[in-house]
Amino acid sequence: MKTVHRILQLSFFLLLMSACKKDNPKTIDNIPVLPGVVGFEGMAAFDNLPVAEKDKLKSWNTLFVHQSVGGDLEGGCNDNGYSFDYIEASGTMVQTGLYGGLFSSGNGNPLGKIAEFKNRVTLNTGKIRVVCFKFGYADIEDATLTDVQNAYKQMVDDFRAKGIRVLHITPPLVYDVSYNSPKMQMRTWMLQTFTNDMIFDLQDIESRNLTDGARCEQSGVWQICSTNRSTAACPSAEQGIDTPQQGHLCSVAATKISKAFLYAIYKAGI
Repeated sequence: MKTVHRILQLSFFLLLMSACKKDNPKTIDNIPVLPGVVGFEGMAAFDNLPVAEKDKLKSWNTLFVHQSVGGDLEGGCNDNGYSFDYIEASGTMVQTGLYGGLFSSGNGNPLGKIAEFKNRVTLNTGKIRVVCFKFGYADIEDATLTDVQNAYKQMVDDFRAKGIRVLHITPPLVYDVSYNSPKMQMRTWMLQTFTNDMIFDLQDIESRNLTDGARCEQSGVWQICSTNRSTAACPSAEQGIDTPQQGHLCSVAATKISKAFLYAIYKAGI
């Protein structure tokens, strides 16, 4: 009876250990496999990828269209050895790799950007594996938030129906927190709505100190950290020095943050 009892105890222990393992983050070769959302940890995750895995980014076509802060991310990717080929609004892809383009629709015209992005993707039907649409901080406002969400979701549903993978990007924050509530609402909506897609959580990263991970916020509202934003001490490589109502990335921070962006593209594409 003692032997049977010990066997039962051992079986229960092994079952308990198995259940606990399922609650821990999954790793492959000590590389964290993040569950759908790439945030602050994505920087280290990209660093830990073998070069052969990183270079898979060049083995399929990714389309990334943006303005301003997106340029900061592109510049950071280039600093890390992964540059984007520029593609015009009417351009078609002629080789395999990362493609980046600028919206002709201005910041503050998110519906125009969505219509333009759909046209760009249509021009390259059958060539794209991953698409990345990036809102600007001026695109997400209280008055138009619902309309923007509806239009964006319809676009995403159309892409999914065509077998195109979507990498979502949470909209950037600015330093003045009075502008950031709708941007945080958009982030929450993305996380709740697109649970089957990869999401690059730019808000999570830029609102944390890159050295210790501490959150930058005021009364529960996140803001881009002063060490991450474009200032006289560390300006954006392309956008110059910000006012508090802006949210461009310091060039040093952009190089670090873009590692998580590259990791998100990698996760979306493999």
